[in-house]
Amino acid sequence: MPSNWLYIDTNFPTFTGEESSEEKITTIQNYMFMLVEQLRYSLHNLDLSNMNKTAVERYETSITEPIYARIEDSEENIADLALTAEGLGLRLSNAEGNITSLTATAEGLSIQISDAEDDILQLGITADGLATQISNAQGQISSLQQTVDGFALSASNGSNSSYLYLTSNGIILSSARITFSGMVTFLDLSTSGATTINGGNITTGIIRAITLQGNDIIGGTITGATLRSVSGSDNGLEIYYGAVSRNLLVGGIRFDDNGRGTEDEARYRMFIYTNSGYMDWAMKLLSAGGMSLESGANIYIEASTNLTLRAGWNIWIEEPAITDSSGNTWQFRSDGLYKNYVKAISLDSARQ
Repeated sequence: MPSNWLYIDTNFPTFTGEESSEEKITTIQNYMFMLVEQLRYSLHNLDLSNMNKTAVERYETSITEPIYARIEDSEENIADLALTAEGLGLRLSNAEGNITSLTATAEGLSIQISDAEDDILQLGITADGLATQISNAQGQISSLQQTVDGFALSASNGSNSSYLYLTSNGIILSSARITFSGMVTFLDLSTSGATTINGGNITTGIIRAITLQGNDIIGGTITGATLRSVSGSDNGLEIYYGAVSRNLLVGGIRFDDNGRGTEDEARYRMFIYTNSGYMDWAMKLLSAGGMSLESGANIYIEASTNLTLRAGWNIWIEEPAITDSSGNTWQFRSDGLYKNYVKAISLDSARQ
């Protein structure tokens, strides 16, 4: 093994021109082997005791001082690097206005990417969480924030915004419009059971609301204090014969202004009716106790064929007045029968 650099210099290969190519290659290989051995020996035994002091100090200074570097080419691609004890900064840019910046410190990492159209992406990462935001020149912004407590999503365009906040205790969702695609099922509410929303169908147990509005309410039982119809015309409740068809109208209760507008029948009215078509549906009012029919004006009763009044004991008519087809008014009083308010038949003689 060579012991010094002088030996290496003196043994540098020289040729007279008479050597063959194979001899030259062998000589060069031997010299390269000697250089490798000398370099291995020098590096193995290199320490502060055999190094120049001034060189050592210069190396130490260059290693511990901040590093600032800038690299650019003829196409205006630029890379800036800054390395200090506080952290690392890197900025890459090009002639089109695209810029990528990265900053790394002991507290975390931040990245920003932008272009000439003011599209900007920002990303920040720390031990506490992650935050990202994407924005453009039109004022549209979307952001994500994630911590150990949960994460928040938001999106806005300057006039409308949507917000989602998720934690282990619940979800907060706010938006001008919310659309669910697919079947949605709600479980473990304040009472047992489940609610399923599938397209235009809601399947559940009990719905409690101040106002329930719709065209059709289909079910077995409707229980409540008030049934109210507020449609524009022909207000009312309709009853259908579901055993044959859900579209077969039997009758109902109607409110309208189609009455005769006479003393017999008012124009504005509410009436209970049955329908015809599939069959002429009859109507029966049945009471287990007493029944009264009272009116603040006239009571009008009409039958196409016969009118029958039947009582198990008596039929009481108090101070009756009957108008016949000729317009005469007949009254039954205690002393006789009156026609047009003049006594026509006296009952006084009958009592004597």
